[in-house]
Amino acid sequence: MPNANIIELETCLADCLHVFEQNPQAEYTKLYEEPTRKVMTRWNKAIDLSETHHIKWRQEEKEARIAYKSIALTLREVQRELRSIGAVDFPQSRVMYWDQELLLQAVDQMCTYLKEQKSDIDFADSYLERFDRLIGGATSETKEVDSTLKEFQRFVDMRRESLHEVTALIYDMRVGMRRMLGKKSDIYNQIRWPYAIASDENVLF
Repeated sequence: MPNANIIELETCLADCLHVFEQNPQAEYTKLYEEPTRKVMTRWNKAIDLSETHHIKWRQEEKEARIAYKSIALTLREVQRELRSIGAVDFPQSRVMYWDQELLLQAVDQMCTYLKEQKSDIDFADSYLERFDRLIGGATSETKEVDSTLKEFQRFVDMRRESLHEVTALIYDMRVGMRRMLGKKSDIYNQIRWPYAIASDENVLF
Protein backbone atom coordinates (compact mmCIF):
# COMPACT_ATOMS: atom_id res chain seq x y z
CA MET A 1 0.00 0.00 0.00
CA PRO A 2 1.35 3.48 -0.84
CA ASN A 3 2.65 5.39 2.16
CA ALA A 4 0.10 8.22 2.45
CA ASN A 5 -1.07 9.48 5.81
CA ILE A 6 -4.71 9.66 6.93
CA ILE A 7 -4.92 13.45 6.69
CA GLU A 8 -3.69 13.36 3.08
CA LEU A 9 -6.27 10.74 2.16
CA GLU A 10 -9.20 12.47 3.84
CA THR A 11 -8.19 15.84 2.36
CA CYS A 12 -8.01 14.32 -1.11
CA LEU A 13 -11.47 12.75 -0.83
CA ALA A 14 -12.97 16.02 0.42
CA ASP A 15 -11.35 17.91 -2.47
CA CYS A 16 -12.70 15.36 -4.95
CA LEU A 17 -16.25 15.77 -3.65
CA HIS A 18 -15.92 19.53 -3.88
CA VAL A 19 -14.83 19.23 -7.54
CA PHE A 20 -17.70 16.82 -8.25
CA GLU A 21 -20.23 19.23 -6.72
CA GLN A 22 -18.86 22.06 -8.86
CA ASN A 23 -19.01 19.93 -12.03
CA PRO A 24 -22.09 17.69 -11.68
CA GLN A 25 -22.33 16.83 -15.40
CA ALA A 26 -18.68 15.96 -15.92
CA GLU A 27 -17.77 12.44 -16.93
CA TYR A 28 -15.44 12.03 -13.95
CA THR A 29 -18.21 13.12 -11.58
CA LYS A 30 -20.61 10.53 -12.97
CA LEU A 31 -17.89 7.93 -12.71
CA TYR A 32 -16.41 8.66 -9.30
CA GLU A 33 -18.81 10.66 -7.11
CA GLU A 34 -20.96 7.77 -5.89
CA PRO A 35 -18.00 5.46 -5.15
CA THR A 36 -16.30 8.31 -3.28
CA ARG A 37 -19.31 8.91 -1.06
CA LYS A 38 -19.67 5.20 -0.34
CA VAL A 39 -16.01 4.78 0.50
CA MET A 40 -16.05 7.86 2.75
CA THR A 41 -19.12 6.56 4.58
CA ARG A 42 -17.46 3.19 5.22
CA TRP A 43 -14.21 4.89 6.24
CA ASN A 44 -15.90 7.23 8.72
CA LYS A 45 -17.85 4.31 10.19
CA ALA A 46 -14.68 2.26 10.54
CA ILE A 47 -12.91 5.15 12.26
CA ASP A 48 -15.79 5.76 14.69
CA LEU A 49 -16.16 2.09 15.58
CA SER A 50 -12.45 1.45 16.06
CA GLU A 51 -12.07 4.54 18.26
CA THR A 52 -15.16 3.65 20.31
CA HIS A 53 -13.91 0.11 20.95
CA HIS A 54 -10.40 1.35 21.68
CA ILE A 55 -11.80 3.60 24.41
CA LYS A 56 -13.88 0.71 25.78
CA TRP A 57 -10.86 -1.60 25.84
CA ARG A 58 -8.68 0.97 27.61
CA GLN A 59 -11.44 1.55 30.18
CA GLU A 60 -11.65 -2.18 30.90
CA GLU A 61 -7.85 -2.26 31.22
CA LYS A 62 -8.04 0.55 33.77
CA GLU A 63 -10.71 -1.25 35.79
CA ALA A 64 -8.66 -4.45 35.73
CA ARG A 65 -5.60 -2.57 37.02
CA ILE A 66 -7.69 -1.12 39.85
CA ALA A 67 -8.95 -4.60 40.73
CA TYR A 68 -5.44 -6.07 40.90
CA LYS A 69 -4.17 -3.06 42.81
CA SER A 70 -6.84 -3.72 45.44
CA ILE A 71 -5.57 -7.31 45.73
CA ALA A 72 -1.96 -6.14 46.14
CA LEU A 73 -2.94 -3.58 48.79
CA THR A 74 -4.96 -6.19 50.68
CA LEU A 75 -1.97 -8.56 50.61
CA ARG A 76 0.24 -5.86 52.15
CA GLU A 77 -2.44 -5.08 54.70
CA VAL A 78 -2.72 -8.67 55.94
CA GLN A 79 1.08 -8.94 56.05
CA ARG A 80 1.16 -5.89 58.36
CA GLU A 81 -1.58 -7.40 60.51
CA LEU A 82 0.35 -10.65 60.82
CA ARG A 83 3.53 -8.81 61.78
CA SER A 84 1.62 -6.83 64.40
CA ILE A 85 0.53 -10.02 66.20
CA GLY A 86 3.95 -11.66 65.94
CA ALA A 87 2.94 -14.31 63.41
CA VAL A 88 5.79 -16.34 61.93
CA ASP A 89 6.50 -18.14 58.66
CA PHE A 90 3.84 -16.29 56.67
CA PRO A 91 4.48 -15.24 53.04
CA GLN A 92 6.18 -11.85 53.13
CA SER A 93 6.97 -11.20 49.49
CA ARG A 94 5.91 -7.77 48.23
CA VAL A 95 4.41 -8.09 44.75
CA MET A 96 3.39 -5.20 42.52
CA TYR A 97 -0.12 -5.20 41.12
CA TRP A 98 0.94 -5.17 37.46
CA ASP A 99 2.64 -8.57 37.81
CA GLN A 100 -0.70 -10.35 37.89
CA GLU A 101 0.51 -13.95 37.71
CA LEU A 102 3.06 -13.49 40.49
CA LEU A 103 0.53 -11.56 42.58
CA LEU A 104 -2.06 -14.34 42.37
CA GLN A 105 0.59 -16.89 43.34
CA ALA A 106 1.50 -14.80 46.39
CA VAL A 107 -2.15 -14.46 47.38
CA ASP A 108 -2.67 -18.21 46.97
CA GLN A 109 0.24 -18.82 49.32
CA MET A 110 -1.18 -16.33 51.81
CA CYS A 111 -4.63 -17.93 51.66
CA THR A 112 -3.10 -21.35 52.27
CA TYR A 113 -1.29 -19.95 55.31
CA LEU A 114 -4.43 -18.27 56.68
CA LYS A 115 -6.47 -21.46 56.29
CA GLU A 116 -3.85 -23.45 58.15
CA GLN A 117 -3.56 -20.88 60.95
CA LYS A 118 -7.11 -19.54 61.20
CA SER A 119 -7.73 -21.24 64.55
CA ASP A 120 -5.01 -18.95 65.96
CA ILE A 121 -5.68 -15.83 63.86
CA ASP A 122 -8.92 -13.97 64.52
CA PHE A 123 -8.95 -12.06 61.24
CA ALA A 124 -8.07 -15.02 58.98
CA ASP A 125 -11.63 -15.71 57.80
CA SER A 126 -12.23 -12.02 57.08
CA TYR A 127 -9.20 -11.81 54.81
CA LEU A 128 -9.97 -15.13 53.13
CA GLU A 129 -13.42 -13.79 52.22
CA ARG A 130 -11.92 -10.51 50.97
CA PHE A 131 -9.37 -12.28 48.80
CA ASP A 132 -12.04 -14.55 47.36
CA ARG A 133 -14.21 -11.58 46.47
CA LEU A 134 -11.35 -9.50 45.08
CA ILE A 135 -9.92 -12.32 42.96
CA GLY A 136 -13.37 -13.08 41.57
CA GLY A 137 -13.75 -9.44 40.58
CA ALA A 138 -10.27 -9.24 39.05
CA THR A 139 -10.81 -12.46 37.09
CA SER A 140 -14.04 -11.07 35.70
CA GLU A 141 -12.31 -7.83 34.71
CA THR A 142 -9.53 -9.78 32.98
CA LYS A 143 -12.12 -11.62 30.90
CA GLU A 144 -13.69 -8.28 29.96
CA VAL A 145 -10.29 -6.94 28.90
CA ASP A 146 -9.71 -9.97 26.68
CA SER A 147 -13.20 -9.69 25.19
CA THR A 148 -13.00 -5.96 24.45
CA LEU A 149 -9.48 -6.35 23.01
CA LYS A 150 -10.76 -8.95 20.55
CA GLU A 151 -13.59 -6.63 19.55
CA PHE A 152 -11.19 -3.72 19.14
CA GLN A 153 -8.89 -5.83 16.97
CA ARG A 154 -11.84 -6.81 14.80
CA PHE A 155 -12.62 -3.17 14.11
CA VAL A 156 -8.95 -2.40 13.53
CA ASP A 157 -9.09 -4.99 10.76
CA MET A 158 -12.22 -3.31 9.41
CA ARG A 159 -10.43 0.03 9.47
CA ARG A 160 -7.42 -1.45 7.66
CA GLU A 161 -9.67 -2.86 4.93
CA SER A 162 -11.44 0.47 4.60
CA LEU A 163 -8.10 2.27 4.35
CA HIS A 164 -7.15 -0.05 1.50
CA GLU A 165 -10.43 0.86 -0.26
CA VAL A 166 -9.72 4.58 0.16
CA THR A 167 -6.21 4.24 -1.24
CA ALA A 168 -7.35 2.11 -4.18
CA LEU A 169 -10.13 4.58 -5.05
CA ILE A 170 -7.80 7.57 -4.94
CA TYR A 171 -5.38 5.73 -7.19
CA ASP A 172 -8.14 4.98 -9.71
CA MET A 173 -9.50 8.54 -9.60
CA ARG A 174 -6.13 10.17 -10.01
CA VAL A 175 -5.17 8.03 -12.98
CA GLY A 176 -8.62 8.39 -14.54
CA MET A 177 -8.99 12.12 -14.06
CA ARG A 178 -5.44 12.75 -15.23
CA ARG A 179 -6.23 10.93 -18.46
CA MET A 180 -9.47 12.89 -18.90
CA LEU A 181 -8.17 16.34 -17.91
CA GLY A 182 -4.38 16.27 -18.10
CA LYS A 183 -2.08 16.83 -15.17
CA LYS A 184 -1.90 20.59 -15.83
CA SER A 185 -5.68 21.05 -15.71
CA ASP A 186 -6.93 23.62 -13.18
CA ILE A 187 -9.69 21.23 -12.14
CA TYR A 188 -7.28 18.35 -11.69
CA ASN A 189 -4.98 20.54 -9.61
CA GLN A 190 -7.78 21.72 -7.30
CA ILE A 191 -7.45 18.31 -5.71
CA ARG A 192 -4.62 17.86 -3.21
CA TRP A 193 -3.51 14.43 -4.35
CA PRO A 194 -1.29 12.38 -1.99
CA TYR A 195 2.21 12.41 -3.47
CA ALA A 196 2.68 8.70 -2.83
CA ILE A 197 -0.39 7.60 -4.80
CA ALA A 198 -0.12 7.53 -8.61
CA SER A 199 2.31 10.45 -8.63
CA ASP A 200 2.43 12.88 -11.57
CA GLU A 201 6.18 12.31 -11.86
CA ASN A 202 7.21 10.74 -15.17
CA VAL A 203 3.75 11.52 -16.60
CA LEU A 204 3.97 13.76 -19.65
CA PHE A 205 0.47 15.20 -19.78
